[in-house]
Amino acid sequence: MKLRLIDLANKEKSPKQFFYHVTYTENVPSILKHGLLPKTPDDMADIQGVYLFKSLEDVETALLNWLGERMDETKAGTLLRIDSEFISSVETGAGYEVRVTEPIPPEAIKVLNTDI
Repeated sequence: MKLRLIDLANKEKSPKQFFYHVTYTENVPSILKHGLLPKTPDDMADIQGVYLFKSLEDVETALLNWLGERMDETKAGTLLRIDSEFISSVETGAGYEVRVTEPIPPEAIKVLNTDI
């Protein structure tokens, strides 16, 4: 991770609420065109949804631990910011994440960092 996400958090000060999603960079063009669609993670038997982090600190902790271990390190990763105004409801997951069961439209999504 070239840019510490905690440094990015300091630049992200805003009264709006945002969520964050990590994906492979190769998925970004499709996400920006079609949005984020609920799915069941390939390597887990979790419930279908779009899984979002509550804060940049939670993203960084996950990348340094369990998420970093699950990701293919030969592929580039991208951090997306999701505007909560486009989400009608969230379900609480683990303390650091929420699950959205509806598609998230492209206009709710902003690319924050393409080098994670």
